[in-house]
Amino acid sequence: MLRHKRAVAEFSAPIWGWNHAGTTAADFFVLSIKQQRRFTITDCLTPIDLNEMNTNGNLIQNPGW
Repeated sequence: MLRHKRAVAEFSAPIWGWNHAGTTAADFFVLSIKQQRRFTITDCLTPIDLNEMNTNGNLIQNPGW
């Protein structure tokens, strides 16, 4: 997902689910959003190690770190 740059779109989609408290089929099979997720491009990046930053002064830290 990260390699093909689809992670932000796919992982930001909300989680849908049925009503687990429904006692009848009509109450149970009602779709609703259970969790709203947020995945940004900064979640795809990892921080650059401090030793690497000290070794090479031309490096800049990844956004969000």
